[in-house]
Amino acid sequence: MAFIGIVTEPKMELQIRQNLKREFEKMNEKKTIILINRNSIKNLFNVKFDFLIIDKNTFNNNEDLIKIILNSNRIIVNADYDENLEPIKNLKLNVITYGMNSKATLTISSVSDSEVLLSLQRAIKSHKKELIEPQEIKISGKNLSKNLYMEMILAIFLIIFDKI
Repeated sequence: MAFIGIVTEPKMELQIRQNLKREFEKMNEKKTIILINRNSIKNLFNVKFDFLIIDKNTFNNNEDLIKIILNSNRIIVNADYDENLEPIKNLKLNVITYGMNSKATLTISSVSDSEVLLSLQRAIKSHKKELIEPQEIKISGKNLSKNLYMEMILAIFLIIFDKI
């Protein structure tokens, strides 16, 4: 069972939630998804997430977010936004970054109409604690999202759950 928290801007909440739900159903894995926003953050300080996705940090006060980050097992962060990296700076965490920049753990190598080639640039651990070495990963098919960030988030979970 994966307990997932999502920090993003309101216009992305539904898209991320629906895509994760669809992929977890395909993987036959159970999950609970909690959206973390200004209204809910004060109620989530003591919640321990298996995965915390920080797609877009919309909080003015990073101290609230840091409390949730410190209670999470794995942090998945969009590294293309500096405001996402600020609250995790100088913390010892299990972080997987994604983005279009060359320093991200998972980045895009190439894109065509029918496929995306992703590059896992650093080793990460699977949910079974096995090491997954750096590699190129091809995602193809008619269900490709127009949002490349969404594809990277989904790919991270597919990699972690040994589905790629």
